[in-house]
Amino acid sequence: MSLLLTCLLLSAPIDSLGGINGRDRWLSEDKFEHIFVSAFLVGTAYYLSRCEFKSTERKASQVATGVSLSVGVSKELYDLAGAGNPSFKDILADVIGVVIGILIFT
Repeated sequence: MSLLLTCLLLSAPIDSLGGINGRDRWLSEDKFEHIFVSAFLVGTAYYLSRCEFKSTERKASQVATGVSLSVGVSKELYDLAGAGNPSFKDILADVIGVVIGILIFT
């Protein structure tokens, strides 16, 4: 599902992803929030999957990654539909957050 959502987002015109107009900076509070929320979602989903649902460590990591990426990509698709400012840089910040979350929580 995450792969499908990512493909849909990446098929959008580049100028609609906010990177061309220069307002979307790589280092900003918004990117920090994407990284933090993605890492938090990884930790939460991993804990729930591993401890509450008794999943294996590998399955819990997969669930946590999928949940976090799905939320991040869904948010950008929502923005792309006109609710905000979609950004490919936000998705990359989400991926960085997932990696950090996996390193910290698993």
